[in-house]
Amino acid sequence: MFSNKKKLLILGLLFWLIKAPLFSQETPASKQAFDSINQVVSNALMNADIPMISSTFNDKIDLTLLDKQGLYSNSQAQFIISGFFKKFDIQSYQIVSQNYENNSDLVVGKMQTADALYKVCYLIKLENNKFKIYQFRVEK
Repeated sequence: MFSNKKKLLILGLLFWLIKAPLFSQETPASKQAFDSINQVVSNALMNADIPMISSTFNDKIDLTLLDKQGLYSNSQAQFIISGFFKKFDIQSYQIVSQNYENNSDLVVGKMQTADALYKVCYLIKLENNKFKIYQFRVEK
């Protein structure tokens, strides 16, 4: 029949064929796209640029902004975020961590205003060859 060496080779090959897709990493191109959106979000937050940040949002976005929470259209989210920008002067924003996985990127950042430090979290997904933010949270 098969020698031990051949059995190990066959088992290793089968394991690789079955498990390889589960351990696949993001391609450099998709990482660049995620990084590009992250740069847009960073610039938009620092400049209180509502059209810029809303350009990264999906048509419907799960938005949590302090006491406001819900599933909003892009235009509703723009209105809510504009109120935040009018009320708080953002002094700095920094990405603290990122987790790329399965065509998505979970980003956690910290945003300093004149009054407080806030945690910013958002989820970017790749769907229909477009990278969009589906969830955006700002919490104390």
